[in-house]
Amino acid sequence: FNGENETWSAKVVINQSEGEEKYQIQLNYKGNNIEGIDTFHYEVKSENNGNIDFAADNATLNKDGIYFNKLLGSNSPTTSKDDELVIKIQWNDSSDSFTLINK
Repeated sequence: FNGENETWSAKVVINQSEGEEKYQIQLNYKGNNIEGIDTFHYEVKSENNGNIDFAADNATLNKDGIYFNKLLGSNSPTTSKDDELVIKIQWNDSSDSFTLINK
């Protein structure tokens, strides 16, 4: 699942196997002020069936403006390739949200 706006791009990979679903997420900050973001919060939710719902507080970017996380949390596989995910990112006094679609 991929999506982007002027400030961020996001990629969520969902692996389904043996009755489990595991997520990994990569966020890329596309702005010019990486140093100005100490920590940020994000939340990913499924637009269609509401079964995907994960978030992180106090996430940090590396020096290249990239955040990567493999989430160990899993549940029974419910995500389909037709789902749409919505990500909301909050940092400093700003917030953004956009849709991720399966490409």
